[in-house]
Amino acid sequence: MSRFLPKSLSGQFVLLLVAALICAQVLNVYLLMGERQYIARSGHYEAVIDRLVIEAQTLPDLENTRLPLVLVEDDSVPGTIFVSEVNRADRESRGRNLPEYAQLLQSRLKDAGISVTQTSSRTLSFSERPPPPREGGHGPRGHRPPPGGPPRGGPPPGDDPRIYHPSAPPAPGGRPGPGFEEVLFSAEIAPGIWLNALSPHYATEALTSRAIWTTGLTLLGSIIAAILLARQIGKPIRRLSDAADALGRGKLIEPLPEQGPKDIAAATRAFNTMQERLTRLIEEQRATLRAVGHDLRTPLTSLRIRAENVPEEFGREKIIDGVEQLSAMIEEILGWSKDASAIEEVVSVDLGALLDSVAQDYIDQSKSVSFKAPSERLVIKCRRLGVRRAVRNIIDNALNYGGNADLSVRKEDDHYCIEVIDDGPGIPEEALNEVLIPFRRLEQSRNRETGGTGLGLSIAQSIMTAHGGEIKLANETGRGLRVSLCLPPV
Repeated sequence: MSRFLPKSLSGQFVLLLVAALICAQVLNVYLLMGERQYIARSGHYEAVIDRLVIEAQTLPDLENTRLPLVLVEDDSVPGTIFVSEVNRADRESRGRNLPEYAQLLQSRLKDAGISVTQTSSRTLSFSERPPPPREGGHGPRGHRPPPGGPPRGGPPPGDDPRIYHPSAPPAPGGRPGPGFEEVLFSAEIAPGIWLNALSPHYATEALTSRAIWTTGLTLLGSIIAAILLARQIGKPIRRLSDAADALGRGKLIEPLPEQGPKDIAAATRAFNTMQERLTRLIEEQRATLRAVGHDLRTPLTSLRIRAENVPEEFGREKIIDGVEQLSAMIEEILGWSKDASAIEEVVSVDLGALLDSVAQDYIDQSKSVSFKAPSERLVIKCRRLGVRRAVRNIIDNALNYGGNADLSVRKEDDHYCIEVIDDGPGIPEEALNEVLIPFRRLEQSRNRETGGTGLGLSIAQSIMTAHGGEIKLANETGRGLRVSLCLPPV
């Protein structure tokens, strides 16, 4: 489930806000519909009570009249008003009592001058509706009721003293929609004479197109506002992320504008300060390293000249060899500090052409270097001289320890990997990471021809780090060491 969720801060903010808005709108519609339902139901109940009071004031003479008797069944108030010998509301065990409306009915009847001894009220849902009465009853004039309901002034169908229902619920096809219910009022206007009103209505109101459009437009406007706000928040964060990535690759970037919300502006300000201090500190260290290297050249040159005058019996060759080794190490240090400074500009480079040029330089010197050209053109933005130097350092190591170097390049996911494989003895697994440390050599002799200076791999790693890439070392099965220089596409 989590893989379908947005990963960015802006996406998560929009998703959370939209979910909150939907829940709020659903709750709002629920409360609104509940309030409107209560108002509509209350208005309907009071309308039925008012009509019942009017009928009670014009009640005909019920002497010698067989009950139950239908008084009204028309469209003025949906339902039926009839007279019965029993309290029809109390006869029903189902449904829900409405004591407050029973009290209201009694109060309205007394205000109209009609004496009542008891009132009852109940509401029934359609699912609780009892079976309709049996047919076969006749009116006082001896005629059969027509289909669709009893005539005005006649008895309801059947002789069973059950509750009388309208001929059909107010819905197409004879079945009501959701929320259909019926309200029943009963008032004893004389001993054994009960005036009843049964009226159908819908206790719930269907969502109208206006309500749907209003809710939809509100959500749409809120979502657009959330997206704009998320973009406003996410833009400086993305800018800060890109700047941090560029700084990690050794690029010199301009201070970021301190915009956006207060917290993000403070984070941007802190990043600008960190970048300034970090750049200054690194440059001071490299400047010191370069100054020391340059200052050592003069005394080393003097030592080299003096060593030439030392008699052979006093170890002239060893002194000269030590001076040359020290000079070579200083040159490596100066080269390392220059490459790590990342002052070269980034340009588009065809890796295949660059590596083929490097391999041809070695082949022209009759060295065992081969290059397997890629099947497609691989263009990448990088520092051409820096990458060239890193590759040459790896090839030099392969030639020194393995005698050969097989060079290739391939695309791996979103990176371009330059690989150099030799047939040497490889490196012990526990020492694969140690050889990347500056001046760390596995060969402990002081001979530069066999041990080197210990900076070749370190320089290559510095160049890869400045590009945002990495260097990987592994022992190749059946061969020697495999070194991979992996560069990002930009």
